[in-house]
Amino acid sequence: MIGKVMNGRGFGGLARYLESGKTGNHPERVEWIEARNLPTSDPRTASLLMRATAAQSDRVQKPVYHLAISFDPADPVDRTTMHQVAERLLADLGLQEYQALMVAHRDTGHPHLHVMLNRVHPETGRAWDPKNDYPQIERSLRIQERELGFREVPGHHHALEGQERPDRGDSLTTGQQRQRMNGQLPFVEQVRAVAVQELRESRSWAELEQRLGAHGLKLLASGRGMVITDGHTQAKLSSIDRNASRGKLEARFGEYAQHRELGGSGRASALKQEGGSVQQPAMEPGERARARSDGAGRATAPQPETPPETSARGRSAEPQSPRSGSRQPDPGVERLVRDLRAFERIQALEASRARVLEGLGEAEVKRARLEQLEANAKRLSAAFDSALTTVYRDPERARAAYDRVAESAGPEQASRQMAERPEHFGELRSVEQRRFLFRTQDDSLAREAARGAAVEGRAALEARAHAPTAEALAKANESVRLVQARLEVVNGQLAKLPERDRLLERIGRQV
Repeated sequence: MIGKVMNGRGFGGLARYLESGKTGNHPERVEWIEARNLPTSDPRTASLLMRATAAQSDRVQKPVYHLAISFDPADPVDRTTMHQVAERLLADLGLQEYQALMVAHRDTGHPHLHVMLNRVHPETGRAWDPKNDYPQIERSLRIQERELGFREVPGHHHALEGQERPDRGDSLTTGQQRQRMNGQLPFVEQVRAVAVQELRESRSWAELEQRLGAHGLKLLASGRGMVITDGHTQAKLSSIDRNASRGKLEARFGEYAQHRELGGSGRASALKQEGGSVQQPAMEPGERARARSDGAGRATAPQPETPPETSARGRSAEPQSPRSGSRQPDPGVERLVRDLRAFERIQALEASRARVLEGLGEAEVKRARLEQLEANAKRLSAAFDSALTTVYRDPERARAAYDRVAESAGPEQASRQMAERPEHFGELRSVEQRRFLFRTQDDSLAREAARGAAVEGRAALEARAHAPTAEALAKANESVRLVQARLEVVNGQLAKLPERDRLLERIGRQV
């Protein structure tokens, strides 16, 4: 994993870039968005809230801290993992209490995540100092790589035990080290990330040129040496790999001039180098390039493109304000802060109301389910009582006897006994019949009806077993009442605040 840092003062511009790209026409590149210490994940609203928070500090001219984390395409990365890595990194930097917006992009061949963070603390108004953040970032990412089983990227600032450090041939000049410490990734490092393997594995000038071209790079002759360029910036070949000087490559591939004469790449005029130092690229090849893993599984993840609203740290032409004492607050800023705080309060209350409404729905569903079970038990009990009237002369007494057997022997045994020997529960109904000179009582109809009553009885007992108690019903009713009361409180608080859309329109006019 690679972390890259930019900063500036344009929350709005960075939010637009993260949401829809430099041209504003690519919202589809956003994979997901999450907010930290903010009531909204909407980039535009979040940028307004961050701007209002940053206005608490009159000394901070660059409140925006833009952190990009790139992951190797071969590593198993999903949303949960990306979020976990970012949260851990922010905590390691001491930024867990600061406002941040995480935006994951899917517009390149490698997963990457942007974090727009406000350096001004939302409660204290004090600004976080990013000094020496790069070593902390590398330390956090190196540890997480090992814990997650991801490919371990060699770093100049931090390496764990057993991790490879860049060799001396990979060392940076003082100016390049200053660039890196200021949050920039020097061009020589960007090229080294993708070109070392190509330089070592190529077997001819043509193959080398083809491999470099796949990364948007070109090989050029420059005096007695050679350079690699992306069309804007160049790096000496020997600074990319100490084993890849022009002399050593010609020993492997033959004379470069002869390769040119045979139709190879032409000798281009080298871009001017200033004092031998490497200049910052206008277009980073790391954005175009995809890391190619070598036999040991090593490659350096490419970098996400730099948005126009932020500049690499240390390169901004933005003037710094003098470190003067406190100044009189701007009434316009104070009004904007009040409106944004009100809008933040509205969003918090609306979120609270949504949660209360969800809770009310759940409470009402639970109460309705209990009431349905209670009604079903009563209905089946009434059906059993009705069936007993066709079987027994005293159905209430028969019901009581049935319940006693069910309680002692179980519903199944009670129902079987009623179906087979219904007389055990009471006197059966009968019909008088004449046979010759005698009169007899016929209870065959009652016995037949007893079999149906036994089925009704078992259903009634099962329904009663699942029916709620009076206490449970009372508790469910009380839960609904309490949630309704909370909803009234939230609605009352919202009624005291300005109308949401009108307030947002007023904020838009102020900014």
